[in-house]
Amino acid sequence: MAIDEGNGASGSLGPVIYYMRKGKRCMRSKPAHMSNPNTVGQKNHRDKLKLSGRIIKALRKFIDIGFQATELDMPMNEARQYMIKNCFYIEQENTVLDYSKVLISRGELKAPEEATLSLDGNTANITWKVPVKGDYTKGDDKLMVAMFIDEGIDGVSQMLHNVALRSDGKCSVPVPIHTGPLHIWIFFSQPDYCAGESRKKVSDSVYFVPL
Repeated sequence: MAIDEGNGASGSLGPVIYYMRKGKRCMRSKPAHMSNPNTVGQKNHRDKLKLSGRIIKALRKFIDIGFQATELDMPMNEARQYMIKNCFYIEQENTVLDYSKVLISRGELKAPEEATLSLDGNTANITWKVPVKGDYTKGDDKLMVAMFIDEGIDGVSQMLHNVALRSDGKCSVPVPIHTGPLHIWIFFSQPDYCAGESRKKVSDSVYFVPL
């Protein structure tokens, strides 16, 4: 049933749903009825939503920084859309997340180049290429480090802000004690960024294969 609220109808009328979004009157089709919601395709899609949601929940603070100026309503929804389209494969009818394809940041700054990672006990030593004279990058870009440990129901996350400058070329950061696989991403952001402002203020993230 649709209800007239003075500025337009809301609710449903036949196959159409009417609603207000950001002060604008919108409408969309009702979801199609699934005769069999337990097909392999439907199961794989639900698994993609669940697995991508787990990463997004754990790294939400960085995703809100890394997915700026999104065309969707929220950075987390753009991150989820990207992951569902690009970061999964099917193995024996099971949905598997390829962490190496996951981006927690997408931007126009130059990403960390020639990045390396080594673990020394509970310390991660990270290096990257330092800008040279004439390079268009800025030495004061801030390095952000995100970690996700794939263990337990929700996993374990650690997000480190502004741990070094691009011009430093290296940093050492603590790593939580863990038993599950450790996934680490780094990216650069400019020091004057504001969430949702511009993709020119962040770089794509770089992923390190777990050691």
